[in-house]
Amino acid sequence: MKILNWPLIAIVGASGFVFAAATITAWIQGYEHWVGLIFIAGAGKMAAFFAPKAPMRNAFIAGFFMGLTAVWTQAAFLDLYFKNNPAYLAVEIPFGLDARSWTIIFAPAGAILVGILSSLVSWPIAKLTKALRKS
Repeated sequence: MKILNWPLIAIVGASGFVFAAATITAWIQGYEHWVGLIFIAGAGKMAAFFAPKAPMRNAFIAGFFMGLTAVWTQAAFLDLYFKNNPAYLAVEIPFGLDARSWTIIFAPAGAILVGILSSLVSWPIAKLTKALRKS
């Protein structure tokens, strides 16, 4: 697909490692949701600016990879994650799974949600930038 900007998708997808590192080390403890939303909005904004031919498609794929890399990186360092974030040990995990299995199995569902949110952010920004470019 020539419409997809793979270098942009790779860069935004790799930003999931940055988010994962910040959560694993508990640098953003208590603000994970807000920082995650900032990363998601940033992915949508970057797709709107740097992939104007198909911003929603690029934002979805970049957001998907960003979410997947973030959660799977957290799963890889789950022991350190729980050591730095002990409050998450009390969270009940459905289906009787352990934390690592739950994280790995359901990461794609969360990544799809991240992709949808980043594409929804890119849509109005792309419309606005297209309107401003015409004038």
